[in-house]
Amino acid sequence: MTIALVGLDDAVVIVVYAVGIALTKMLLGVETSVSFVFSYPLWEIFGGLGLGGAIGAVISYVTKKMHLTSDHIFVISLAAAILCWGLAEMIEVSAMLTCMALGTAVINLNVQVGNRSNELVDNIMTPIFVLFFAAIGMQMDFSIFHLMWPLIIMYCVGRSIGKITGCSLGGVLSKSEPKIKKYIGFAMLPQAGVAMGLAFLAAQALSGYELGGTVITLATTTTVVFGLISPPLVQYAVKKAGEVNI
Repeated sequence: MTIALVGLDDAVVIVVYAVGIALTKMLLGVETSVSFVFSYPLWEIFGGLGLGGAIGAVISYVTKKMHLTSDHIFVISLAAAILCWGLAEMIEVSAMLTCMALGTAVINLNVQVGNRSNELVDNIMTPIFVLFFAAIGMQMDFSIFHLMWPLIIMYCVGRSIGKITGCSLGGVLSKSEPKIKKYIGFAMLPQAGVAMGLAFLAAQALSGYELGGTVITLATTTTVVFGLISPPLVQYAVKKAGEVNI
């Protein structure tokens, strides 16, 4: 059986987000107990994984018994993702983890349908990404932009140190080649995708505390910053590692 682990780092980030957003709400004055702060994220995480895995297992089993065209697989894929997201919102578990668990279950239990579904959905992702980032941009609050530079600098510096140090430590623990330990961190600085998605969810979760615009503005600005500085750093890392001759 093929085991799909693509996106495992994203899953870990979503888990950390679930705990972090609960702690943030507690610090902002939401009346709740410490036990609830830690138990609710567990429900969000494992409930989402269970829900997505169960739906994925059912879809994998049913589709094995059917002869499906590409159109059928495409419709089933979209319907399953929408169903997972809707049910996750209904029972208050992590919708992103639910959908990730759905995909993981399908690709491992029905490889043929999983691979074909991935190919078909990829064909429509570009316009969806465009619309998503447009929606994110519409929530930027330029009225607070001039006040956020210290926070933006702190975020960029802290994230860069964490990425580079963490990647180097991972290289040491995995006994990788010296060039991996030294330079892989510089190639891991680009920011987008899940980071922006979680920023969007955090903005919604904290909108009642007038922090939604701050979160979106911070995430968008730092994404632009890393979009500018990451390409030359990636080039530097690849050259120093001796992976290119340019």
